[in-house]
Amino acid sequence: MLKTVRRTLVRLAKKAGVPSHAAEIPAYYLPYTLLDGLASLAPLQCDFEITYRCNMFCRMCPQVAYRANTLGGRQITCSPADGDRDELTTAQITRALDRLAAGGTSLVLFSGGEPFIRGDMLDILAHAKRAGLGLHVITNGSLITPAIARGLVEIGVDGMTFSLDGPQAVHD
Repeated sequence: MLKTVRRTLVRLAKKAGVPSHAAEIPAYYLPYTLLDGLASLAPLQCDFEITYRCNMFCRMCPQVAYRANTLGGRQITCSPADGDRDELTTAQITRALDRLAAGGTSLVLFSGGEPFIRGDMLDILAHAKRAGLGLHVITNGSLITPAIARGLVEIGVDGMTFSLDGPQAVHD
């Protein structure tokens, strides 16, 4: 059945003028493209690297390698003026979350860098929850204050993962 659905979707995409190289739909995407009998481009789960910035220098982290190789070891500022990668604004993120929710995504996993280095992280989580999305956050936990912890409970975050990837000599 999946082969038939795939062929039908590819044929419809080609009729719509989509170039043949872009019309191929891998079989593993098919469960995500069928939502209530309608085509949807939203995944069931979205892993969202909300920032590249982090307050730690864990050896196992690819962001640390980026800092060492590209930025001479300095902290990521996410400022193009510093020759660094830019990050999305709050408005851009909330628009993306709204589109994911409208498309049928059920869970967003936020990671980074360190998500709570963003001053707007609780606002982003609250917006996502209001949009009906399930929420999971991966954090090193070092920036979670009592006020942030209360906010996480009030928002109704569904899950948290605290990254402890080795002893202090390796982790930080």
